[in-house]
Amino acid sequence: MPPKKKVPEGELTAPELRKLIRAHNKLTKITIPKGTDREGIINIVEQNGYKVNHKMKRLDAQVKRGKSINLKKADEILPKPKTKEQKESEKKARDMKKKGKDDTIKAEGVRQGAALQRVIAKRNQGKLNKLKVETTPEFKTKKQVINYFNKQLESFRKSKVLVFVKRIKDLSDTKQIQDERKQLVAYGNKNVLEIIELNDELIEDEDYEELDEKFEAVLNIAKLAVGKRMDEINNLKDIKKNAELLKVEKARQQAEKEKNAKAKADKAKKK
Repeated sequence: MPPKKKVPEGELTAPELRKLIRAHNKLTKITIPKGTDREGIINIVEQNGYKVNHKMKRLDAQVKRGKSINLKKADEILPKPKTKEQKESEKKARDMKKKGKDDTIKAEGVRQGAALQRVIAKRNQGKLNKLKVETTPEFKTKKQVINYFNKQLESFRKSKVLVFVKRIKDLSDTKQIQDERKQLVAYGNKNVLEIIELNDELIEDEDYEELDEKFEAVLNIAKLAVGKRMDEINNLKDIKKNAELLKVEKARQQAEKEKNAKAKADKAKKK
């Protein structure tokens, strides 16, 4: 690994630059409250420095000077790092919640134990060879959480995102494409992003931001593919519409041509 370069005196360090960028992203993010109607959405968009271009079906940035952000402002905007006491308190709350779940499981132990024994018996008989029992690993270090997150993210990319990207190439129903993309995002949130949510006591703010960006980059693969497919579908619709218009125009011209020919023939007969 190459030695770290010394930061020139008076210039920002890498962590300070990351903090400013995170604060900038938080300020420029547009959040739409649940239940907001169309007019409310337009107002929110305009308040955030954009204008709705209905004709071109896009958002145009208004000519507006961006907000100045310094480290003091960033400290006010960004969530404060959790103290040791806060982390211990949250861990205690999670442990109590987990204990409550364990007590519930013990209360149903007889029924579940009998069911489990039946499953094990069938597995031993070769009847349930493909049965997968999912477990949630427990981590003791930040490195373990990050390694597991990266492993699950790569699995999600290969087995879900890339399969989805390939699948929508054969779909023409835009609603179905959007619905399946929403399901994909929900699956990713539950099976990948939740890993760092459940282990936030081991993850620092900077690590969280980096892992979240990795997750968003993988989701962006699907988002770009959906946008491209939507454009293709719309282009095909335009081509089909133009072909129909051309057909109508040719039929009109042919009818006009026949009408003129008939008029000319009738005129010749009269002479």
